[in-house]
Amino acid sequence: MNSTNTRTVWCALTLGCLTLAGNSSGESVVATEANHSAWTISAAPSIRQFHRVSFDTASGLKASSQQLFRDRAQVGAADRYDNRTYDDGFVNVDAFTEGDGYTWNWGYDKATQVEGGKLNFHAMDSQRAYTEISGASDSWSDTDEMEAGVRLAAERAILQRGQLSASLLCGVDYARVSADKTIQGTWTMRHEDTRIADGYDLEGDVPPPAPYVGDFFASGMLIGNIPTTRGTQVDNPLVSRDTLTVTDSLDADVFTMSLGLAVRGQFGKLRIGGAAGPSMSLISLNADHAEICKAASWDSQINESDLAWEPGVFGQADVDLAMCKRAGLRCTGRYDWINSTDGMVGPSRYTVDVSGFSVSCGVYVDL
Repeated sequence: MNSTNTRTVWCALTLGCLTLAGNSSGESVVATEANHSAWTISAAPSIRQFHRVSFDTASGLKASSQQLFRDRAQVGAADRYDNRTYDDGFVNVDAFTEGDGYTWNWGYDKATQVEGGKLNFHAMDSQRAYTEISGASDSWSDTDEMEAGVRLAAERAILQRGQLSASLLCGVDYARVSADKTIQGTWTMRHEDTRIADGYDLEGDVPPPAPYVGDFFASGMLIGNIPTTRGTQVDNPLVSRDTLTVTDSLDADVFTMSLGLAVRGQFGKLRIGGAAGPSMSLISLNADHAEICKAASWDSQINESDLAWEPGVFGQADVDLAMCKRAGLRCTGRYDWINSTDGMVGPSRYTVDVSGFSVSCGVYVDL
């Protein structure tokens, strides 16, 4: 809140209170008439409109990545002779590989590994676990909420000329505004599996049926020890998925203290007038943020409370209907312009704008 604005408003309120105190003596400037009183008090239930409560909802659960293992595959280099172990077979050197490049010492597991004149082998080389979060953030607002409240006011007459009068008005308005929303997002865990894929040219030969393990004494089929092709395959299998529920809520108790100048005219049993002046609002904020995702072992509960002082101005119109000599009904329509306030609760941000209309109908008493 701007300190200059706050100082200006409080100075105005202080001057008003001093004026009230000074005029309470017998030296009042009010012209004394039989039907006029120096003090008027009023009380009434009210309906108050609050302009807006808005949230930028976010989740504190973040996407993550964890390397489970890497370089696990024992397949050797693709440009030299080596013993190679795959998930679905093996290709090892034999006693003559250094001379001719071929080996009988190999085996494979499945017939599907033979494709397009090549024998294909696969080995898991690395695996990474990672999580993704979607749909767990949103910007939303509740606007023009209508809430029940109460209005109390006291007036001190400072001037009267005929049927017209002027007075200092001091009042307090109270109401509570609430807002909440639940958002359901999705938490997903996947693995990123990187597999090495080696292909060996069969050179037109047909390998023995799978599963097959080469045998030196059986004079098994020869294949090259160095793969003809080497590539990688990346798969992203789903590991787990669950709902991430995020709930934001806010309760704000709003006390608006007003000091203004009221002018009224008497027309038989009706007294019609209006008032305007500065105000200061005390806003007591209580915000909650809750998240839960069972699969991620995530359960977060956060509560934040705060007090905000916000300056403003008001304007209102009143109609009084006398029911007896010194009491009657008072109906008031009013608009408050008040600075908005904001805050954080966990990873979510909120803004509260308590400006708006209000109406009330209650009783007044002239003292």
